[in-house]
Amino acid sequence: MIGARILFKDHDIYQFVEYQKARLGQEYNSVPDDKALDESFIQELKHRYMLDIPTLKPDQWSKDERENETIIYVAFEGDPAAFRLKPSAFNGTIAVGDVLGKDLFITVSNASAGYDVLGHIKRESAKVE
Repeated sequence: MIGARILFKDHDIYQFVEYQKARLGQEYNSVPDDKALDESFIQELKHRYMLDIPTLKPDQWSKDERENETIIYVAFEGDPAAFRLKPSAFNGTIAVGDVLGKDLFITVSNASAGYDVLGHIKRESAKVE
């Protein structure tokens, strides 16, 4: 079933940051001195190792009706891998969904014909944010 995975639970954010810092340091230390002073190279290197936190676009959504479920697709910008990182603090809210490309998939089981999809998107978006 699409959209039934708990988000933000797979990898520790602090371990991820340390891992990225180590990789960045290793790559930077292997760069020739003349290239290490090239500002455009430094910016590209920095961009390659930074984490681009996703931002949901709740106004850009679509849905797919399937047997006994509705799958809602909500677009986002940013790094999809961030949905797998454990945050440094929890507020007790559990966000559930799945990610493919630049869409967050949310599954609603047994939704009635008049189900408030937009309200559901807003509630789930708040959990993710």
